[in-house]
This record gives sequence, C-alpha cells and structure tokens, in this order.
Amino acid sequence: MIIGLQTSLLAQKVDRSKDIFIDAEGKTISQQKFREQWRNSARWDSINSTNTRVNTLNKNLFQGFVSDPGTIATELSKITGKSIKASSPILLVFKFKGDLCTSSHPDENWSKSRIRRRKKFLKPFWEQLEKDSDLNIIYLFEKGIDLVNDTDDPEEKFYIDQENYFRNNIFTQPTLCNSFAAIKPNGQILVRNGESRIDFFAKFLMDENWSQFFPEDQKN
Repeated sequence: MIIGLQTSLLAQKVDRSKDIFIDAEGKTISQQKFREQWRNSARWDSINSTNTRVNTLNKNLFQGFVSDPGTIATELSKITGKSIKASSPILLVFKFKGDLCTSSHPDENWSKSRIRRRKKFLKPFWEQLEKDSDLNIIYLFEKGIDLVNDTDDPEEKFYIDQENYFRNNIFTQPTLCNSFAAIKPNGQILVRNGESRIDFFAKFLMDENWSQFFPEDQKN
C-alpha cells in the first residue's frame, strides 16, 4: 500500500505554487522571507503526503569538528579500493538520497552516460586542484542511489557510501544540492551544507579562510 502511494505521488506533477516554506526554527514563512534567510542557511526540500513540496531551512550552513584522520582514510580506502593516506588533505562531495536539487522528483539513477557527462564538466576543476598537490578528491553517493561507476578506473572519483559511514559521521544533515567536506591531516573537518563549486570550496583550505572556523593554534 505504501509503495503504491509513493508511486502514485511520483507520477503526479508537483504544483510549485503550493510550496510550503519553513524557517530554521520550524515556522512557516513567506517565500520572500525564505529566500532572504536562505543566503545564510542550509536547505532541504521534500515532497509531503499531499504531493506538496516542503522547503525547509537549517541553521548549519557550515559545521566544523575534529575526527580521527586515520579512520577516515581507512574508510575511504575501503570504499575506493585505493590507498588513501591520512597525511594528505581530502575534499569530499556528498550526494544525498532524495535530493530535489534539479527536479521535483529525485533522480537516483546515475548511469554511465550521466557520470561521463558530469566528469567531463568537473575534470578541469579537478586537474587544477590536483596540480602539484597530494589532495584527494572523492564524490560519495548515499546508499540507495544507483551508481554505475568504473571501480577498475584508477582515476575514478564516484563511489557509494555503502556502509553509511560518512552519512552517519560527517554528512549528518541532508542538504539540497550536495554537501562538501574539507579534511586536514590533523583531523579537522569543515563541512559546507549546500550547493557550491568544488574549486570555490577548496579555497577554505587556505589558512586565512580555515582560521575563521578553527583556532589559530590548531591549524595544520
């Protein structure tokens, strides 16, 4: 019955004129106020039981914390099948299941052709960031998304977070249009919840930007 209801709702067109807008305090607000507050907030959209899109703001646009870099490197090595060193900085991009970033219904199917198009767009940014650097760039997809990647490709960057380690420990807040994480060898982690471009987000690794989120004496 539940599956049938979900299928029926997905077949219906969502009337965006009926959108509901919720602020970070859980209060219903106008679309104009929502847009104003979105500049400094994270966001997650969902479709409710009446096939209405609910746009919800969250306070944590940025999150900073410290974790064990060795454990993170080990988990990434398990996922990628590559040797990820804890001594190297890491940039992660996380795609959440149910993300309505580009559609009124989530597209959970990442075919070879779709991945190829995405890689073609992203490759120039990767090459610039990795030039003369030991930076690791990895794209993680939440378990449940259908990802047809090429695990035999030594340059592959797209992987499923199969055991939900990163979903449960770093990317804990579902966010529209992906979340980003920068991880330094000392275990400091900066998460940006919301749409960005990877080369823009990478600038937070610079000391003058990193120090806005971590005390001076903790920088690596």
